[in-house]
Amino acid sequence: MSLTKYMSALIVIFLTFGMLGAYAANKKTASSKGHGFMVPPPPPVIPVGGQFVYMPGLPPSSMSESELKSRFKELNDEVAKAQKELDDTKNRTEEKRQRGDLFVNLYKEGVISRRELETAQAESDSALQQVNASSQKLKEIQTELNQVQSALQKREKSRQPKKNKLDKKKNM
Repeated sequence: MSLTKYMSALIVIFLTFGMLGAYAANKKTASSKGHGFMVPPPPPVIPVGGQFVYMPGLPPSSMSESELKSRFKELNDEVAKAQKELDDTKNRTEEKRQRGDLFVNLYKEGVISRRELETAQAESDSALQQVNASSQKLKEIQTELNQVQSALQKREKSRQPKKNKLDKKKNM
């Protein structure tokens, strides 16, 4: 390559990058519109009206009685849904386990390939993990339900009038 061709190639490169740099400097971007601050995103849940929005991790002792009752109903629904999901998952797992057992016999007879057997066993293992996850989810929901229920019972007991010792003496 001759020196003139080399120099002309360098000039073209510098001019190209120089022009791109000048173009980028003059181009208006969203961040350079004159705003000196960034606007934060909206909160994930915006309470509407007077309805209660449950925030995970909120202890039952810090909820009002109406919030506790609302959460109790929600948790009852979640327990029913989780129980149904667990039952469905157990049924699917049993089917996949039976299929895996069938595939072992078919593999021994030479009807199916090793890969098909391994796939069926992997599906069976995966289904078993799903059962464990569903079972754990159900236990967590039931634990929270028990906490809310005990908080409700404490509130009801504290609302009932207490008998004083003086009232007991007067009755004697």
